Amino acid sequence: MRLFLILSIFLFCSINYIFSQSHKLAFCELDSIDGQPIYLIVEESPEYKNGISQFYKDFNKNIRFSKIENSDFPDSKIYLSFVIDRKGKIRNLCFYPSTLNFDKNFINKLNKWKAGREREKKVNVRMLIPIRIRWK
Repeated sequence: MRLFLILSIFLFCSINYIFSQSHKLAFCELDSIDGQPIYLIVEESPEYKNGISQFYKDFNKNIRFSKIENSDFPDSKIYLSFVIDRKGKIRNLCFYPSTLNFDKNFINKLNKWKAGREREKKVNVRMLIPIRIRWK
């Protein structure tokens, strides 16, 4: 019962957070991929292999921003938005602020997702992840 209560609170806070930040990423939103709808909330959320903390480690290891941008954003929070498709691949990758220049090939190294499910079928799911960047 206690675990259910904690998970319910976490889910409620996560959903509120996603909707509060979604206006920042309206420029990259799709409503479907390959004719299939994109969900925001599903029964089983996509999972990164070895958990979200591993996603952050892999992201940090593989992302490369241009050095010019480093001086423009001393310490910043960015929002990473993407869709995990039915095969567990990342699609429709967007950053906010969108002025950041990055090597888009790094995303191929982060395609270790288990697809989300709705009614026991694999579905496309939009993810919104905040990331704090501290330039060295």
